[in-house]
Amino acid sequence: MTGPLDIPATLARALMLHQAGNIPEAAALYDAILARDPRSFDALHMRGVIAAQSGRLGEALNLLERARPLAPGDAAFHSNFAFVLLQIGRPAEAATVAERAVALDPRHAEGWFHLGLARQAQGDAPGALLAYDRALALRPALTGAWLNRGSVLQSLRRWAEVVATADTALGQDPGLVAAHLQRAGALLELTRPAEALLAAERVLGLEPGQLDGLFLRGNALMNLRQPDAALAAYDEALRAAPAAFPLHLNRAFALHALHRPEEALASLDRALAIAPDNADAHSKRSDVLRDLRRLEESLLAADRAVALQPDHAFAQGNRGNALALANRLEDAIIAYDRALALKPDLAEAWCGRGAVLHALHRMADSRASSERALALQPDYPEAHMNIAMAWLLSGDLPRGFDALRWRQRIPEQAALRRFVQPAWDGSAPIEGQRLFVQWEQGFGDTLQFSRYVPLLQARGARVVLSVQDPLLPLYAAWAPEVEVIGGAAPVPPVDAHVPIMDLPLIFGSTAAAVPPPAPLRPDPARLAAWATRLGPATRPRIGLAWAGAPSHRNDHNRSIAPGLLAPLLAQPFDWLHLQPEARPGMEPPPTVRHFGPALSDFAETAALVAQCDLVIAVDTSVAHLAGTLGVPTWLLLPWLNDWRWMQGREDTPWYPSMRLFRQTTIGTWPPVLDAVAAALAARFAG
Repeated sequence: MTGPLDIPATLARALMLHQAGNIPEAAALYDAILARDPRSFDALHMRGVIAAQSGRLGEALNLLERARPLAPGDAAFHSNFAFVLLQIGRPAEAATVAERAVALDPRHAEGWFHLGLARQAQGDAPGALLAYDRALALRPALTGAWLNRGSVLQSLRRWAEVVATADTALGQDPGLVAAHLQRAGALLELTRPAEALLAAERVLGLEPGQLDGLFLRGNALMNLRQPDAALAAYDEALRAAPAAFPLHLNRAFALHALHRPEEALASLDRALAIAPDNADAHSKRSDVLRDLRRLEESLLAADRAVALQPDHAFAQGNRGNALALANRLEDAIIAYDRALALKPDLAEAWCGRGAVLHALHRMADSRASSERALALQPDYPEAHMNIAMAWLLSGDLPRGFDALRWRQRIPEQAALRRFVQPAWDGSAPIEGQRLFVQWEQGFGDTLQFSRYVPLLQARGARVVLSVQDPLLPLYAAWAPEVEVIGGAAPVPPVDAHVPIMDLPLIFGSTAAAVPPPAPLRPDPARLAAWATRLGPATRPRIGLAWAGAPSHRNDHNRSIAPGLLAPLLAQPFDWLHLQPEARPGMEPPPTVRHFGPALSDFAETAALVAQCDLVIAVDTSVAHLAGTLGVPTWLLLPWLNDWRWMQGREDTPWYPSMRLFRQTTIGTWPPVLDAVAAALAARFAG
């Protein structure tokens, strides 16, 4: 450039180009001014702004430092200088400079905005919020201030205000991805997952594959109890960000909800490889390991979470869960109480505490704790089930069966099919109607509750009874007027349906009045075949069943190691094993006859049970079968026994031929077996 430079005109042109976005030409003009006048405040200032906009923060800082002594009264300069100081990580200085800007011009919106940023960076949330509010009062269209205001409100957990702030920002610009993200996260915290899902979907519509949007979509779907769809969202995000810890962690939650604990554990291990000291991951690991019955590891994981974060209420609750399953019930109560001291609204801890108090036979306290859970979360099915179990165990069948209807809300306990036909609750006439009675849960439940089918027939219903396939041969010849189908068979046309465990409530059963067992009888041909196989009886025949299904949640309490049966087996009887399984550690002792695959279904087992003078069993389907057939049965019950056997009784209204032997201390079988041995000797004396 030659000749004299008209600095005011050049500066005016540079500012115009700068505002128009023509940065290179504006920068060249500022440089030309500075070549003639190195102390030009405006050129130094705006050249510093361009350097900052270009990411050259060191250069920007140098230029602005040179300009600072030249115009101490310029609010815009101090605002821009504060912004650069923020960018290079000097928030305390930035706050001082921004305060100077708004002191010089209290109506300078950007100055208030930058002061808000500085205070936010210093952790001064209330001060930041005040500054943003001043900025927005001056310039309501300042989008960045709305977004940062939302961020501060998030840190203060003022979720309703986060939503309102995001809505205002989106009213100005519906395409603000950050505002949609804030809105989705806040709606989740407000337990409005359906709206949160819409907000996350809006993010993904604007920016397909956006990681935070996928993460929040997954979280919303988890809250909507759609873990399969949530898992798909997490997996999609992980393909783009395989090292993202929150995705691995929440993926584990989804897998656990889908009853895939081994995969959930693997996902947690990947999360912990990224963040080994994360208390949330260790806490969830405790939860998953408990479901895998790896109790020592579960407790260690919970202890690790608590050590990392002593105020982690969920970790304390999971520690309580692990202790409860290990039968350390008093310790579990202490852990739940610690969790609730940290988070009094933790419904899961109130519910777990209620279950443990139930195990301690403190029924009133159990109901009270579960009711606290329901006050916090009225649709909490497990808490309702705690209350149902407490009433049933106390012998109050009407109240218990009424609360038991909540089982339908628990996936692993719900009836297996859904129908377009109406559910029958007993109030509508059923005469002449075809009623589908659906099996639920275990074999024992079907055997126990099929006793209500004759009552349905007495009301004129044409019954279609569904039973599990292994029970089908036993039920097939029950009565020609009852159509019995297998558990997976197509359902014929019906007028209504009812889950089998609703029938005690419908028929008003009480502990003093239940119908007799179902009129099942062994097949004569099978009876004859087993009589031939066993040969003539030379001494009393006693059937044994000492182990239930290992998948049962209380199996570790109800099953008995065969070695403990020695006081019984020492007596001179013909001992028959009534179960086909001989899982590792539960193999029959040499003195017990084992028939294995010959017990191919319940019709075969019924024919063998009918050969017995007495059946001794833990709480498993064999006991229900023997009781249904009217064979004398001695049932061995753990301290934490199933609801149907109530408390303190040696008999049961469900099976007149049954006698109950109970543990008097948790996990202690020898006194029970000694009592049974003595009763055997007395029964068969001489």
